[in-house]
Amino acid sequence: MNTIAQEIFATGKVFDSSGKEYTIHSHTRQDQCEFLVGIITEIKASRCLEVGLAYGLSALHICEAIEECENAVYYSIDINEGGWGGVGLKNLIDAGYGSFVKFNHGYSHEILPKLCSDNVELDFAYVDTSKVFDVVLTDAYYINQMLKVGGVIVLDDCNTPGINRLIRYLSKMPCYEVYKLHNPTTCSFTRNLASKITRAVPYSEKIFADKIRFTDTDLGVNSNCVALRKISEDERNWDWYKPF
Repeated sequence: MNTIAQEIFATGKVFDSSGKEYTIHSHTRQDQCEFLVGIITEIKASRCLEVGLAYGLSALHICEAIEECENAVYYSIDINEGGWGGVGLKNLIDAGYGSFVKFNHGYSHEILPKLCSDNVELDFAYVDTSKVFDVVLTDAYYINQMLKVGGVIVLDDCNTPGINRLIRYLSKMPCYEVYKLHNPTTCSFTRNLASKITRAVPYSEKIFADKIRFTDTDLGVNSNCVALRKISEDERNWDWYKPF
């Protein structure tokens, strides 16, 4: 682990360019940062993107994982970096990653279409931003256009309603498979039994919502942090739909 991230985790403090101190919160925990690094290393990623920068803890780990790659590039998107005191970008520069960091100040729905139109290709993407369903759905749509086959997208906060709905939807897309879970949760006996009973009912798909018929465990997305791997190009027909 790079020394800046190590010190932040040890002290729980960060500093902006003026020396003002902040106590960290709402950050990616160390074990989850290591989870991301493990994926990047396994798939030999060099072109990475992250939506949401904050204090830059996950960014520091991602950049450290790709810094030795010949074509390393890290795209960062955040509209509210000033709200975090500009600490995230400062930490990346102080760590020596400035040469391959491409920071984009703006909303993801503004930046991602531009990157897509520039034919950017991605090996890895981490989305840790808004929890609003249509916002993260838009993020996932554009990331899917840029993510190469074999690449991985990771979503955080999958236990929140909006992102949980998104991860259930993505898990059913034929071009994706659930790759890894960070600290998977377990489904209660009652919930598991209820889903089995409803699926046994004739025409259950017309009677019960998909979330009742299939638990997150059934779909393999029973975690707060879920990684999906792109296993083929997205070639769905115009009328493709799966309940989620």
